Amino acid sequence: MLSFKKTADVASSIASKLRSRRAGSGLTQSELATKSGVPLGTLKLFEQTGKVSLFALIDIMRALDIMDALDTMIPDEEIDSSDFLAGRTSSKSIRKRARRVIK
Repeated sequence: MLSFKKTADVASSIASKLRSRRAGSGLTQSELATKSGVPLGTLKLFEQTGKVSLFALIDIMRALDIMDALDTMIPDEEIDSSDFLAGRTSSKSIRKRARRVIK
């Protein structure tokens, strides 16, 4: 389960899955770099270490045609219309700022 792994392990797992997806699509690193607009060095570093910017990750996912995975990974929060109209958009209470005391 990914939630029990260290951040670096999760990043490496994502990189490994995307590397496999790239190879399965018959793309070389160079071809994916060109298709995604991500520099080849950035793509190589990502596949080796899992380190990449969010923007580059999105570009890579778009080039591999797997953007739908984001909807599964981070689903939209369902908001009840009556809660929305009442100003309640989350089940958690919203912390309010303390008043400033001017002396």
